[in-house]
Amino acid sequence: MKKYAIPSLMIGMMLAGVISWQLPSQVQAKSNYQIVKRLYVANTAYHAKKSGKNGYIWQTINHSRVVHNIKNYPNTTWQVSRQYVVQHNGKNAVYYRIQGISPKNNIVKGGYIWRGYLKKGYNPNYTKINDVNVRVCLETI
Repeated sequence: MKKYAIPSLMIGMMLAGVISWQLPSQVQAKSNYQIVKRLYVANTAYHAKKSGKNGYIWQTINHSRVVHNIKNYPNTTWQVSRQYVVQHNGKNAVYYRIQGISPKNNIVKGGYIWRGYLKKGYNPNYTKINDVNVRVCLETI
């Protein structure tokens, strides 16, 4: 009986070592969003294409975290400063780097949004657009 106790113990230790060797100690999610092209654009005004529809604004181009939903800002004009062509699962999509300005001259924290959610031009609900302070603020961003 004693002859088999030591080899079975060694086999058990070897199996435990192999199993622990195969398991990664830290799992990291690999982003499959790749920037294909980057373009700086003149600060251009955009607004939500459809009021009340979801449009997620992401913290990073890799979709790491949603920071805003465009439907929560119906009176905001969005200032586009950069355009990115991003490849995801073999398909290209265009994203904008945006910064929002609300009617009360409050600057809304921006992020990255798919261009399909936006329409070029000032927000038609934006009643204070003729205010000189807003125009200066839009031009300086």
